[in-house]
Amino acid sequence: GGIITLCGSGEAADLCSKPIRYIFGDERDRWEESAGKEGDPWELARTRQLTFYNSKAVEVSTPTIKGSSNIETSYNEGTMERWCNKCPHCGEYSEIPFEQIRSQYPENIVGNAKNFAVSDIFYICPECGGVSTEREIKGQDAKWIADNPNAYEKNHTRSFRLTSWVSPWSPWEASIIKYLEAVGDPGKMQVVYNTRFGQLWENRGEIEDED
Repeated sequence: GGIITLCGSGEAADLCSKPIRYIFGDERDRWEESAGKEGDPWELARTRQLTFYNSKAVEVSTPTIKGSSNIETSYNEGTMERWCNKCPHCGEYSEIPFEQIRSQYPENIVGNAKNFAVSDIFYICPECGGVSTEREIKGQDAKWIADNPNAYEKNHTRSFRLTSWVSPWSPWEASIIKYLEAVGDPGKMQVVYNTRFGQLWENRGEIEDED
């Protein structure tokens, strides 16, 4: 009894064509800046919901460039919830960042290509310093923890972020190898930060060297 309308972010006519209760904006950071000559396509689509008191809009995206990311702006307007795992040693809940993961990765150069044999991978709890394996930490309880919980009462917006470190389909070894292979190549490193770490990329090409 319903309809589904699929359209691109640059198609102003489709974005304005009919009343819409639910809007799902996929890969928001890859949307056009303007739908033709009619402005922000997301705001244009949102105007289609004015006749519904119970409308809902969902934005989903891999983050891209810091300071020019649509999903960064929307995330900061919401509850800013992070998926946090319970430490098996101290019981505290923490997000798993790359900085807390350790491994051994001897380098092997064949021709001009670098190969890495990653082993002894473990996670260090930022609260107690307890050491856990990937299997141990992924097997623990986990929950969403909001950095801005008042946002829901203020503007009825919840926002969430996930990284590959908690994915049941992506082993830590794969992400570590991608990172090691990207070292020295800003283009590849941006892909790792955006798609693996779930972090915004800051283009530092024009910043002077620290030295």
